[in-house]
Amino acid sequence: MLTNDNCSSQQNGDTISVASIDSHPILNSTLSSNSKGDWVLLNVGGKHFMTTRSTLSKEESFLCRLCQYEPDLKTDIDDKGAYLIDRDPNYFNVVLNYLRHGKLILETNLVEEGVLEEAEFYNIRSLIELVKEKIRERDRRKFNDVSFHFIESKIEEFDRFLKKHLLFKCFLFK
Repeated sequence: MLTNDNCSSQQNGDTISVASIDSHPILNSTLSSNSKGDWVLLNVGGKHFMTTRSTLSKEESFLCRLCQYEPDLKTDIDDKGAYLIDRDPNYFNVVLNYLRHGKLILETNLVEEGVLEEAEFYNIRSLIELVKEKIRERDRRKFNDVSFHFIESKIEEFDRFLKKHLLFKCFLFK
């Protein structure tokens, strides 16, 4: 459980928190003073992601708080100095790319609901709204496609019925 005054995110009992780079011996020794200010290393579900502090700070979110070294947050850090986050790296990649360029790009093997789950976990409001709208559009299209195919099949059925009965009546009146 993560409690966060400014940018809260709490999902399914997962605990994520942050430690300061300056107070962590591995981070302090492995990162240069230049990279400490600009770059952040994350270990999401066992996969490492490197990004900039400005990318993670684009929106008030858990990721924003993570890179601001808030003392009330504590997190585990792996042997490479990356913040450990126990989430799906495939969906995190979508979230990170959204923060980088503001576009939602889904690989074919990923579903909108998975991205929504991650956006809600990280508390990225604009992504939450965007994904919810994509889900509504997708569901509307599915409903319209089903309705169209149903109506189309009924028209074809009615057409066969008319042809059959009209031919039968034409035969009777000859």
